[in-house]
Amino acid sequence: MPSGAGWLPHGYHLDPHTHDQGQLVYAAAGTLATTTERGTWVAPANRVTWTPPGFAHSHRFYGRTDARVLTIPVDLCGELVDHPCVFAVGPLLREAVLVLTGERPEVRPGAHRRLPVVIDELCDTPEQSLHLPESSDDRLRTVTDLLHADPARSATLGGLAGWRVCGIGCPFTGWVPRWPGFTVVVSTPHHLGGTVAHAQARPNSPSARSSKHMTQTGKNATVVIVGGGVAGLALGNFLLRKGISCIVLEKHSRDYVEQRQRAGALDAGGVRRLHEWGLAEAVEGSRHSHGDSHPGVPLLIEGEMRRWRRDDDSEDADGVFCPQQILVQNLIKVFLRDGGDLRFGAEEVSLHDIDTVNPLVRYRDAAGSTKSVSCDFVAGSDGFRGVSRTAIPDDLLSCSTHEFGYAWLTVMTEVPANPLALLAVHSRGFAAQITRGPSASRLYLQCPLTDTIEQWLDDRIWNELDARFGEPVTPKGPITSKQVVPLRGVVFSPMSYGALYLLGDAAHLISPMSAQGMSLALHDADVLARAVIHQVENHDSSLLDSHSDTCLDHTWPQQASAVWMTEVMHDSGDSSYEGEFRKQIARKNLENLLEPEPEPEPEPGR
Repeated sequence: MPSGAGWLPHGYHLDPHTHDQGQLVYAAAGTLATTTERGTWVAPANRVTWTPPGFAHSHRFYGRTDARVLTIPVDLCGELVDHPCVFAVGPLLREAVLVLTGERPEVRPGAHRRLPVVIDELCDTPEQSLHLPESSDDRLRTVTDLLHADPARSATLGGLAGWRVCGIGCPFTGWVPRWPGFTVVVSTPHHLGGTVAHAQARPNSPSARSSKHMTQTGKNATVVIVGGGVAGLALGNFLLRKGISCIVLEKHSRDYVEQRQRAGALDAGGVRRLHEWGLAEAVEGSRHSHGDSHPGVPLLIEGEMRRWRRDDDSEDADGVFCPQQILVQNLIKVFLRDGGDLRFGAEEVSLHDIDTVNPLVRYRDAAGSTKSVSCDFVAGSDGFRGVSRTAIPDDLLSCSTHEFGYAWLTVMTEVPANPLALLAVHSRGFAAQITRGPSASRLYLQCPLTDTIEQWLDDRIWNELDARFGEPVTPKGPITSKQVVPLRGVVFSPMSYGALYLLGDAAHLISPMSAQGMSLALHDADVLARAVIHQVENHDSSLLDSHSDTCLDHTWPQQASAVWMTEVMHDSGDSSYEGEFRKQIARKNLENLLEPEPEPEPEPGR
């Protein structure tokens, strides 16, 4: 079979066959199961199956599958293992396979150089097989065949009792006790959405049951993620890429979530994390560099344009403007494309038994039915006002807060921002205009905590922005929403309790002046994902145990930087809040961040 690609329907099956050359099969979307006489190897979108030359094998595809077949010449097969297996797929390997199996790869620039990259990546990648051994017992093989035919069957052992196997009238349940000390296992990897064709007898292992966090428990998912914002969706995508089953519960509708206008920037660390997890596409198409093509975010001081001092070693050059709704839309698209379980309209969420090894999450679905989801871990990413944090006992949870003493009037407009971001320090107060996409922007005006939106009519808003920018703002347009938001920083500790782990705004709020909200959310998601994966793969809970400390060690320095920058940018302007002394101190601190003002040109004749 030559290299290539094609979409295959759910349940598509290729009968047993052999190849003279080696073969890699990758499901870029959907799930693949490859079967040989040695067993079945399951590969979701973060795995690729390898079959050496001469091995008889068959394929079955679950869900609508984007199947990629890459033929490996015989002279290169010796560099890989000599038996069928599954390898993990990292970002580089995925990209190389997609290029080599795309439409007419021979005409794509540099395509011929990708095959050695694939071989090198596989040589450096440990086998990570989800290997389902084939039983030698005819009765178990019959059960296996039944499950192969319908992998979505949610069959329990009780349900199997009605199956008559081997044509001899032997009910399955009457056959189990014949092996004392053994249990018949029907595995159900959740990324397949149902039962995998695998039945085998294994010893009842006390050591396996004594693990602090069970990873093969027959629960609905390894992780239930409460909240489908940036933190929750990022965590879901990270876990899915490592084959960790998860369910995301989101209170609102998909339309609401994808149109929710929030923060619009990611720092270099946030961008780097997305790339490391193979999610660069989440910010592509909306990214605008802070770096070489853009000399920093423009700043006006009393109407005069100033430039930030550039640090050649700064990572800020790799940051991006990415409106939250764009990032969320992309994360949802990738998560669903790769087989993720995302449930919108999940209301009245409640957490139960999170201080045990059997936590349970209940919710009411969009149809009004009450549902229960069992899991090993719960990720609370449902925001500052969500329910997750309330599951931690009050006497164990501390809250540290800093109030700045002023607010922002935040205004959503149907006006594009040009430039993409513009900040202003003025004696009337701080102001800014930040992009929220190609046809929208958000305005920010510093105001007293006691102000209300009724005091800010549309004309007043535009006139005040003109005054603080030092010139008329054009174009002007419709204002769609207004809100008075007190500026503050909040940190909750600890960020974990039992099987519950907090991330994003559920654990901390940071001054919006820092533009660090989404980046902190991605950091928390990254830390928790690596901890869960480490537990599942190594049966080691050390990273989970240190989740709170690890996240807080990152959060507090970011809070310190945010407080300093917020006070510098606001105290430098309107002295009515903190006084003239603080204004002068803040102005000097601000000048240290800026390029010197240009010397005035000499008058002609002098």
